[in-house]
Amino acid sequence: PNPARVAGLTGCRVRRATMASSVASAKEMERWRRERELEKATKVEMPDAARKGFHSMAVDMEQLAKFERKAHKLVDRQEAKANELEVEPIINVMGSTAGAGSGDFHTYRGYRAKEVTRLKDFEEERKEEAAKAAWEKERQELAAEQEARASKRADKRVKKKAKRKANAAAGSSKKPKTDEGGEGDEEEEDDDE
Repeated sequence: PNPARVAGLTGCRVRRATMASSVASAKEMERWRRERELEKATKVEMPDAARKGFHSMAVDMEQLAKFERKAHKLVDRQEAKANELEVEPIINVMGSTAGAGSGDFHTYRGYRAKEVTRLKDFEEERKEEAAKAAWEKERQELAAEQEARASKRADKRVKKKAKRKANAAAGSSKKPKTDEGGEGDEEEEDDDE
């Protein structure tokens, strides 16, 4: 029966009523079609050979091997994906094409200027630290060199003093010459280089 006659509608309303009823029935038919497909998909027909004989185990073993190959491929793919370097998106930095409006470019330019300044400051700080480390190393080397020179001079002074004492003890019987540049008890000058 015509739905328009049943409802007593005419003209434009008839078309709407017909469409509404056909849409509803189409939805129902779609639902029934899906249910039938689901029933077919869930029912697995067992082959006659599998029902009748033991040789059906060969088919099952083949399916099992196929499943294992799929599982190994999946595991390998997951391991490869886990071993890949993960790219972390930087959310708070805009790209140059991020946004279509003219104001977005000015925003990008501001972000970019801040980032460039930050990187420049970071580089300057790194250079300052390297210069400080080099200066400190050079200062320590100079201090060690001065310490070595001072200890060498101190050793010389100690040796000269010991030599003078030995000469004074051994040469007490001799009279030292003075004013003529000979031997004597003259004070020795320190090397202050």
